[in-house]
Amino acid sequence: MKDILELVDIVDKHKVKHIEVLGNLSPRKTSVHEFYDKLIDGSLSNDEAAAAYFYQSTPNDRRYKELKKRLVERLHNTVLFIDIQHAEFDEVAKAYYTCWKEYASAKILAGRTALLNAYPLMEKVLKQSIRYEFMELILDISRQLRLHYSSHKYNAKKFEYYNQLYHEYKARYEADATAEELYGSTLIDFYNSKTGDLDKGYIKAKNNIEILKPLVAEYDSYKLNLCYYLIQLIVATSTNNMSLGIEVCEKAISFFEAKSKFPSKATGIFSRQLFLIYWQNRNFKKGEALFHKSLKYSIEGSIGWFSSYDLYFLLCMHTKQYRKAYDTAKFVIDHRRFNSLPEDDAEKWRVYQAYLSYLHEMGKIEIEGHEKFRLAKFLNQVPIYAVQKRTRNVPILIIQILFLFLRKQYHGAIDRIDSINMYCSRYLRKDDSFRSNCFIKMLIKTMESDFHQARVIRRTAELRKKLDTVPLEVAKQVYETEIIPYEDLWELVLESLEKKIWKK
Repeated sequence: MKDILELVDIVDKHKVKHIEVLGNLSPRKTSVHEFYDKLIDGSLSNDEAAAAYFYQSTPNDRRYKELKKRLVERLHNTVLFIDIQHAEFDEVAKAYYTCWKEYASAKILAGRTALLNAYPLMEKVLKQSIRYEFMELILDISRQLRLHYSSHKYNAKKFEYYNQLYHEYKARYEADATAEELYGSTLIDFYNSKTGDLDKGYIKAKNNIEILKPLVAEYDSYKLNLCYYLIQLIVATSTNNMSLGIEVCEKAISFFEAKSKFPSKATGIFSRQLFLIYWQNRNFKKGEALFHKSLKYSIEGSIGWFSSYDLYFLLCMHTKQYRKAYDTAKFVIDHRRFNSLPEDDAEKWRVYQAYLSYLHEMGKIEIEGHEKFRLAKFLNQVPIYAVQKRTRNVPILIIQILFLFLRKQYHGAIDRIDSINMYCSRYLRKDDSFRSNCFIKMLIKTMESDFHQARVIRRTAELRKKLDTVPLEVAKQVYETEIIPYEDLWELVLESLEKKIWKK
């Protein structure tokens, strides 16, 4: 059912407003239409419910399988008619979908020997493809037009033009393919490397850069340069070379800004990476300036746009600009497109809200008309322990403990020691979770010290020193793990503790 829900989401998100087709369009509602409507309004969300609704049967029922097949076929047909005037699509995206749709029409026409229509349409698509560097289309269309003008129209001049075009873009395509391959192998090497093997990945990445240098010097294609700069960025970040990272990002941004046809996606990628470097160094001034600049490269309400606000929120939290962080979160959550975010992204902002509520209860920020934070409701909204959510689990585990400390609900905090210890031993053992491991152990020591402030300071002194040995700017962890830096968060924990021993 997940594959169908994905198609439904695409078709529903980009409403089919103007289907300009001719032929027999029947307005009659069918079971397929009803199935689609039920999926849209959420009435049916799995095969069992759908089969029971239509046939009072199971998903193995032959009739249900046939209905499902017809729906998928209809959705595949409808995808060709999605509204590309939607705000989510920039100039390049609109050109991409238009070119592929028109090329599909041209291929069908050529197959039906409607050559007077097929080849002029191919030539039109080819011009757009060259403008936007759609390499696969350029190669395939130029090859077909080369054959057409040698075997049907017998035009030597056009044959030579398309032949040269084919060979020129074949070389460009192969350069792009090489860059993609080397970028992919670099990612795999670093992803699969153990701590002691990172040097091998670093050396291989440096070699990949050297292989790409002559290609980059010869071709200025979008994909080639994107992969080239991304590999350089991997080298910089894997060695925590901030100055190199800044240099790579600035060069990449300059290159892609000059390619006026492709400013948004690539420029946005490197702007966000540069922002992360400023965030790690807590450079609020440069980070804020870059944030406002990066918004130009994202369509409002798009995933990239929300990602920019995500990074800006964390920058505010890490520089104690808590009021700006609150205003940012409120603006994002109140945005009309927030409900269209993938659930995982929306959940992230609910976790951010929890930290803002904690700051409010600590008296660090004033939130007008703020309702008391309900921990049970929050934990129900953001369930933890899913393996694919390990990064998100850490701040969720921490914030629930912090609220229990703050509200003096010490029995509830102690009840969670076993589950936290188990999570630490199972998931927080690698270098990239060193800081989180230290901080959670400090929280456990707090419980073991009966929440007495002086005793806690004394018993966590060594762990606190360990935290300083791996500062945030060199920690190899996912940026969203620490919503508030652990050093700042620890000061808030100590502030919330008693100056007397808690009696069990």
